[in-house]
Amino acid sequence: MVAAQFFRYAPNEPDIANGESNGSSQKYSFAQRLPPGEGKWVYKGKTVMLVDERTQSQAEHTGLFFEAANGTEFIGSPSAGANGDVTDFTIPGGISLSFSGHDVRHADGRPLQQVGLQPKIRIRPTIKGIRAGRDEVLDRAVRYLTLGK
Repeated sequence: MVAAQFFRYAPNEPDIANGESNGSSQKYSFAQRLPPGEGKWVYKGKTVMLVDERTQSQAEHTGLFFEAANGTEFIGSPSAGANGDVTDFTIPGGISLSFSGHDVRHADGRPLQQVGLQPKIRIRPTIKGIRAGRDEVLDRAVRYLTLGK
């Protein structure tokens, strides 16, 4: 089962087949899969992941795996949408360049970068809740898990 899809431009491979020597539309792609269960017990209950704008990179990637594994629902506010490996390549003159070069997507092809993990239930902490010592996002997640809504 696919958990995440990756697409990566190949900057050193110009699109000569299409007559383009100054640009590249060449992409590498691969699907990252969940490891096989191999007969091990698998949790079948509901799961949630609390997210907000601080959730980024590896945390978002972990969310993709949870989502693919059993439909984990995201609760909170959208994540940063900042997941992807760094691409390194050398240009003439021995100059090294680096940039975030992966286009990371959900298993179904929806974008993650610049969009983030989108919560099913959107909720943010309030000043009133913080002053009262409550975690409103966690409380809402518990309500979802116990009541299903």
